[in-house]
Amino acid sequence: MVRLLVGLLLVLWVSGCAWGGGPPTAVVADAIATQLQQSRQELAQTLKSDPGSSFQITAVTITQRRSTTVAGQPALQVRGTYTLTGRYLNNSLKQPDNPFEIYLSRTPDGEAWQLLRPIAASTDTDPSWVVAPLS
Repeated sequence: MVRLLVGLLLVLWVSGCAWGGGPPTAVVADAIATQLQQSRQELAQTLKSDPGSSFQITAVTITQRRSTTVAGQPALQVRGTYTLTGRYLNNSLKQPDNPFEIYLSRTPDGEAWQLLRPIAASTDTDPSWVVAPLS
């Protein structure tokens, strides 16, 4: 899955995706997968258990792209839905139409996208953010 996403990202990057058009769907899918993986790891640490699942993000539909500012830097809020498929605790899983809201920004050199995640302990009025590079 990672090789496929990296391949898609390279093709789209070479084809010249500009900021104005927003990130390609493959970047959004990678950001959703990264966010889910990080959330699973955080939950596993809290519960002192093994995340023990594999998943794939498919059928990403972007319904809204909006320019915004995150921690004083330009960012893009992206909303839509996706289908989650995979295995969890030896059971097959397929969940269509999962809503998502992610925040993306360009790296300082403008070469790639990165995921911005609010820190859970922060307040809604002045949240702190963590940056996650996308592969």
